[in-house]
Amino acid sequence: MTINVTPAEMLDICNALTASGKQALSARLAEDAEVGEPKTGFDHAIELALARRSRDLATRIRAERRIARALVKACLDRGHLISVNDGEDWVVKRSDDKAAIMLALFSTDEDAIHLRSPTGDKLGWFQLIYGNSGYDVVSDHADNEICRAIWDEVIMPLADKIEAEG
Repeated sequence: MTINVTPAEMLDICNALTASGKQALSARLAEDAEVGEPKTGFDHAIELALARRSRDLATRIRAERRIARALVKACLDRGHLISVNDGEDWVVKRSDDKAAIMLALFSTDEDAIHLRSPTGDKLGWFQLIYGNSGYDVVSDHADNEICRAIWDEVIMPLADKIEAEG
């Protein structure tokens, strides 16, 4: 089921849920909304899972989406350009467009995110494999200072949080 609300209405709903002690539900709604971004493969898969009443599948895909969003944001916030390989093609090349990058993800069973500097220097990579537990979607990364920092500061703490949420 899809319900169309304005961003202001979504904020009111989330605030009301938080005020009534339902912070987790409020956070999930706010995360699902991502106001202003086009629907991604993650979003379509979540909708299909919910339509089939498969809450566990929807929860796993939400976790994968949370990690992927955090990874993309962390890379872009550090000024890196992102290329996405879906296992067959380079579907995004040297981009800083978060929406385009997110649209490219989750179209196959795995994606590789490659990082470059604005001058074109290769900086590292992250491998995403979908379909396991969700929080473990980043299955590997380049062993260098840049990728380890993103792993240690962003991905691992979020993965631990998602795993603890069960």
